Amino acid sequence: MKFMDKQQKIKKLAEISAKLGEIGLLIIESEKKAEADGQSARKILANLNYQEAKNYLEIMNSLEAKHPVFYIESEEKLNNLIWEIIREYQGGMVSLMDRQNHTGLKTVKFLPKESPLILILTRKQIENSPQGLFEYAGPIESI
Repeated sequence: MKFMDKQQKIKKLAEISAKLGEIGLLIIESEKKAEADGQSARKILANLNYQEAKNYLEIMNSLEAKHPVFYIESEEKLNNLIWEIIREYQGGMVSLMDRQNHTGLKTVKFLPKESPLILILTRKQIENSPQGLFEYAGPIESI
């Protein structure tokens, strides 16, 4: 089988994720190179017109605006609010309390095929995250 470089893997993940309307999961295997691999993924996805979301509200806003979005987890495990978005993504509607602006419930409706979402986590973050993450992810790629 032909070897694919990181850029090809990330592009293919983004393409398949968008076509299927499913969450793409990019796993960074090396903890030592996690920062560098995250930066590489960030640049490649930005070139594919993906916006980086820093938190759950930015993800929700991108989904609603039909803009491709990616999220790089910075903590030791997947953020609970991001986990909630993942669990509701396939249904095309996400409702969460707006803890940042204290404006009550924020609800966004979208079509998954029009609002691609890619998550980027290290292998260790995945191991620390809630069980079932792979059940909600569509295409999965590791670098």
